[in-house]
Amino acid sequence: MKILQKYSIKDSSILLRSVWPKCFPSEAVDTLIVETLDVDNSKWKDAASEILGIFYTAGLLPGDIKVEISNPVKMYHDDSKCLPRDQQLLGAIREIEPRVLEIVRKELSGIWTTIAYHMRGPSEDASQMKPTVMITCKPGARHFFEKAEASIMAVVRSEKYPQVSLHVELVSGFVELVAPPSPNQDSKARPNFALKDKPVNGASIGVHNRQLGAGTLGGWVTLKSIDNSNQSLQCALTCYHVISVGDPANLIHNNCYGIGLDYQKPLSQIKVVWPSIFDANATKAAVQKRIDAPGSTPETRQRDRNYLELVNKLSAADPIGHVRFASGHRRTPENRRLDWALIVTPSTFTRNRPPPSTAFDNDETWEKCPAYSTGENDFITGFGTMKEGDWVFKASRSSTSSGDVNHIYRRVNWQDQEDSYEAEVVGFARDFALGGDSGSMVINDRKELVGILIGAERGSSMYGCGFVTPIQAIRDDLRAKVKGDISLP
Repeated sequence: MKILQKYSIKDSSILLRSVWPKCFPSEAVDTLIVETLDVDNSKWKDAASEILGIFYTAGLLPGDIKVEISNPVKMYHDDSKCLPRDQQLLGAIREIEPRVLEIVRKELSGIWTTIAYHMRGPSEDASQMKPTVMITCKPGARHFFEKAEASIMAVVRSEKYPQVSLHVELVSGFVELVAPPSPNQDSKARPNFALKDKPVNGASIGVHNRQLGAGTLGGWVTLKSIDNSNQSLQCALTCYHVISVGDPANLIHNNCYGIGLDYQKPLSQIKVVWPSIFDANATKAAVQKRIDAPGSTPETRQRDRNYLELVNKLSAADPIGHVRFASGHRRTPENRRLDWALIVTPSTFTRNRPPPSTAFDNDETWEKCPAYSTGENDFITGFGTMKEGDWVFKASRSSTSSGDVNHIYRRVNWQDQEDSYEAEVVGFARDFALGGDSGSMVINDRKELVGILIGAERGSSMYGCGFVTPIQAIRDDLRAKVKGDISLP
């Protein structure tokens, strides 16, 4: 282009793409992207403005299109990985954590979302990654970030481990419980072309008669009384926030005190359906579109009509169960979020299968656990502990994904509640959690249930992180508030 030559910019490629801020596809704008290997960017703004003027002259309006000139090699694209098992590094971080929290609460009040401790650097070169105090803030927030960063830098030197050097980074990132609808997370309904007569662990569920919203049926457990072993219930496990909207009249009470705890009866019966109405409607529309497609054949149309009949049958069926016990928005003694619910559902009760090894990319299994494999006779039959550094995974409404358990828990500012201290899984090869994944069982490579997914942070790294309530915390809460314990079928 003559304009690029005028400003001595050597382009390597020119592309027209739809571009949006990470995790905000609703803000997509058509963008002319000029890529260059030049490093002198002093004339880029003038060149981009002149190119943009051509589009305006052609009749486009401000906001219809943007122009970007960039050097993809030099662009910022730092990523996160888990901390190593370095006792001096971990000791230094635990020493400075309270000081960092105090400053962040004071100087970034109202805009900070999490405090994480990661290895940060270019994803393609692990040797360049450095231990970093990473503070995420609301996307679009305006603040005197240089002052806050300087204040944090002043307190990250460990007295006990002075040889440890920690870096500080403030980045954009948001936190949410991952059950749509949501203003940030991927909140689209998800058609499912693999429904059967019965749900599987990881299936989409929703509240009866609610058109919007979906979560994940984590899996099935048996709840037994610790006082009377003859009393038991066959239940499905999910998150409280997935089903809480089913009783709007008592929402505040349930948030504070839970459902059915301390020998109290539920104030109202929350009925749960599978699949969620949100996703079932999307599935029907997608199947009908295939039936009406010009290229369909009599055989494919009949196949799709049979499947549409199944989806209609499932949608018209009675709810699969009702919520008997749930945590509400309570905390553990360690200030970790409790977010669980038990759905009485004997008609669907079955054993829980781990995600098949074929669901993962080869890089995931070969790098993380080359011995992981599954067969027809493999089930999730035991409980495990979330161990720092472990590779864990989950099957959910959106996808099968995996990640590493970080060595330091993450401080999370939920906005609607006080901040908490959550177990964190750093996503590997993809986001660990997407909209509707709340309630998923999180499994280790020994096929043990170690927790359930409750939320996510996205926007600060290439792949989003997930927050997990350890299964032991749920079992402890059940013993204290329900006088019961769970086992796996």
